[in-house]
Amino acid sequence: NQRIIVNGGTSVYGTDAKRQYQRSTAAHSTITIDGESSSDVWGGFRVARRAKVQNVSSGQNDKYVWAHGQHDGYRHLPGRPMHHREWILNDNELRITDVILGHKVHTIRVNFPIAPRIVPLQKSEKCIELRDEDDNSLKCIVSFSHPSLVTIEKTSWHPNFGVSIASWRIHFELKVALPIKLESIISWRDRSE
Repeated sequence: NQRIIVNGGTSVYGTDAKRQYQRSTAAHSTITIDGESSSDVWGGFRVARRAKVQNVSSGQNDKYVWAHGQHDGYRHLPGRPMHHREWILNDNELRITDVILGHKVHTIRVNFPIAPRIVPLQKSEKCIELRDEDDNSLKCIVSFSHPSLVTIEKTSWHPNFGVSIASWRIHFELKVALPIKLESIISWRDRSE
């Protein structure tokens, strides 16, 4: 009953840098490739080149719920990257698998904006604990399939127009040749149990 990972939200309208960032892919819980947004946002409300979503499906069985989709928002980059994402949710964890098809070397960043009052603590190059600011209780553990440059940054969350609340963002970044498969695992039960 508590938000842990969020999208950045929108606090302003207009055309300034804050509005442009809040509309960008980097402000959302997804990946960016080479620092680009998956759709070309410009002006206060305009979108030019739009990512086309394809192959969306979902389902469940007695062990987990899953959803899958892909988009072509990075096909304009060299090597024509295509982003596939799958979510598998069970009683213990949410496993997010990102497959980026294509060619060439690219910088891939997986972003997770964190809800206010949740504090990230880096435990290793592949693992971050998310704890409640008030009582230091463990909310979940975020782990990544690849050792990488994991960064924790101060940012803000914008649940409504004109509202900006201090929060954190975690991301990991790799410069790799495509294709690549990355996994982010958000677990709320100790995985050593």
